[in-house]
Amino acid sequence: MVHVKTPFSRAIVFALFLSYLSFLLYLLYFSEYRSYVGSLEERSVNLLPLNTISDYIVTFERFHFRILTDNFFGNIIAFMPFGFLVPILWTKLQKLRSVALLSAFFSLTIEVVQYITKLGACDIDDIILNTAGGIVGYLGYKFILGLNQIVKTV
Repeated sequence: MVHVKTPFSRAIVFALFLSYLSFLLYLLYFSEYRSYVGSLEERSVNLLPLNTISDYIVTFERFHFRILTDNFFGNIIAFMPFGFLVPILWTKLQKLRSVALLSAFFSLTIEVVQYITKLGACDIDDIILNTAGGIVGYLGYKFILGLNQIVKTV
């Protein structure tokens, strides 16, 4: 398995991870994106898995492209760095299951905060998509790890 070996490289990757988390939280709670999504008058919760995702697919023509990119692909892309950086920083979290569970837990935390603050809807589909993004990031990590092993043997 790969992890950062020197304190300096670990500090750089950790700073990158903190920068990523800061940027993600800024986008979710403080950016102009907030004015696009807006705050909700009432708390909104979707606990039915794949309900929002199926709405995107079934009624695709009703949705603006930005809604699709922000809500569907945006949730996946937003968590890819998470899934990539976590196994690099923490050797005990280098298994797919660990990264998936941590991605789901972090996403759940974000959704609960959105519910409490009324800054966005609390949606199980966001957790599913964010977890998928963490998994895609982890697969990217494994791909790079595989390339690294090939280069070492050449």
